[in-house]
Amino acid sequence: MDESTLTSVAINIGCALIGFFANSLRLKVVDVWDARKIYKWLVAESVKPDAVSFRTTKAISRGVCMSPERVSDLCGRSKNIHLSTGKEDGLWTITRHSSPRGFFDM
Repeated sequence: MDESTLTSVAINIGCALIGFFANSLRLKVVDVWDARKIYKWLVAESVKPDAVSFRTTKAISRGVCMSPERVSDLCGRSKNIHLSTGKEDGLWTITRHSSPRGFFDM
């Protein structure tokens, strides 16, 4: 291989790695953004006068306009949203923290 071919291969590999990491970062930011949307919706729902402490995956997905699978995945990975340990499946509740959280803490 000559020098120009090696340079071209190195540039292509570098671009592919940059693209991979940029896409990974974008997906992480979208996940954080959507998890915050879910958390804010749960907080807003919990302060209503007739509020219940647990909300179903289906109710959350309707409230934030996401698929139930996405809601379940994001709630399951969140530090502030917890799955019910009771008899019914798919019920979620929130934990409020008094200390500020970091941007990437879901």
